[in-house]
Amino acid sequence: MLKLLVKIVFIATSITFNSLAMTTDLNDVTAKWTFRGEVISAFPEALRKVELKENYMVYKVFSGKDAYGKDLRVELFYTGDDAEFYPQFYMITNASESSDWPSSSRGKAYYLKKFSSPDTELGEVAPEVDPFDLTTDELKGYIKTNFLKADFTINL
Repeated sequence: MLKLLVKIVFIATSITFNSLAMTTDLNDVTAKWTFRGEVISAFPEALRKVELKENYMVYKVFSGKDAYGKDLRVELFYTGDDAEFYPQFYMITNASESSDWPSSSRGKAYYLKKFSSPDTELGEVAPEVDPFDLTTDELKGYIKTNFLKADFTINL
């Protein structure tokens, strides 16, 4: 009887822990990370690894929790020159590339080809998906569908 009770408690605890640890949504936290009209990146080292052009800016910031309960952050970042109408977009995130380990405290930049102009010199050609035309919910859905797996690891 005691073994059965221990098993029930263990299973109930596991289910509760897993349901609390796993986040199924990203939250828009852009306003919390905006200072004097500019969105601040939590990953300045990752930004230095991107080929920055004349102008660059963090567009949106989303947060959530990974399967380990660690904070997950996704930043949509773009860069371009003054003359470019459509910039180049990147996703900077600390999401893990494997479900075997939790999210890092460091970020890594991923080029978003569908969000970026194929014309990398002048930015005159519209991207396949223009992120400026998407609502916040559409951006979150697109990120979750195309760049993150259900456990919030990177979908490479």
